[in-house]
Amino acid sequence: MQKYLKFNTTAGVHNVPIGNGLYAEKISDIETRLYNSDSFMYHYKLVTSGGTVATAELTVNIMAALEKASATTWQNSEVEVNLPASAVVASIALTLSPS
Repeated sequence: MQKYLKFNTTAGVHNVPIGNGLYAEKISDIETRLYNSDSFMYHYKLVTSGGTVATAELTVNIMAALEKASATTWQNSEVEVNLPASAVVASIALTLSPS
């Protein structure tokens, strides 16, 4: 069964499929990207606010949520990503790489 990372954003709840694995990368103070291990043709672009520390903490929290998802049973398909106190995820968009 597919598992998902659950993000609470200003636009609502967004679920990102984990598939065979995701890799999180902090691009800048306002952008984090999630790459699917099955294909680097696209990525999920998270637009955030909160600055350098918040974005770095978000990346760590995404990795922790991925670890938790790998250890849960198939009945628990959603794992919520804990947002740092100062971070806000404004949007998540599926984007063709390399943009």
